[in-house]
Amino acid sequence: MTTISLTHDSSSFNALYFNAEGASRAILFAVGSGGNPERHLPLLQHLHERGMTVIAPYFERLVTSGPDAGMLLDRAARLRAAFRHVHKLQVAGIGHSIGATLLLAMAGGNMFTAPGAPLPVVPDTPMDKLVLFAPPRGILMRPEHWIRSSVPCRYGPGNWTLLRRLCSWLYCSEGCRDG
Repeated sequence: MTTISLTHDSSSFNALYFNAEGASRAILFAVGSGGNPERHLPLLQHLHERGMTVIAPYFERLVTSGPDAGMLLDRAARLRAAFRHVHKLQVAGIGHSIGATLLLAMAGGNMFTAPGAPLPVVPDTPMDKLVLFAPPRGILMRPEHWIRSSVPCRYGPGNWTLLRRLCSWLYCSEGCRDG
């Protein structure tokens, strides 16, 4: 595990990085409002121990329950820069809370900052799977949020047992079933 420096729009930021030699899959991990991927270290290490490269950008803590569009677009730009760092591998996204919602938007889902106010996130990060845990209430309750996304997805609350089961889907063969 190392901390690497990445850039977007001429500004640099840090990301937690686990390089798995010979990996065929990378995980783009998007944190929630706390902004610190080290809070999820057991999960990130669990994925790395299973042969996956993991990248997780750091963010400033969101201190409001309703972040503005600029804050969210900045997070999306950092996630996009982190994606570019691992894009040669097959990339799956795992997101917690608001990070889950951003990954869904980056995969083509619709994200709204208010009723009738879509967030213009460009779906240009081709992830092949998404695992979304503890997404904000109301974000995934409306079907129009899913309309444009065709990425296979699993989601649920953030307890460790369910999360491990959801993540096992990332490293099983295509024909496996959740169990």
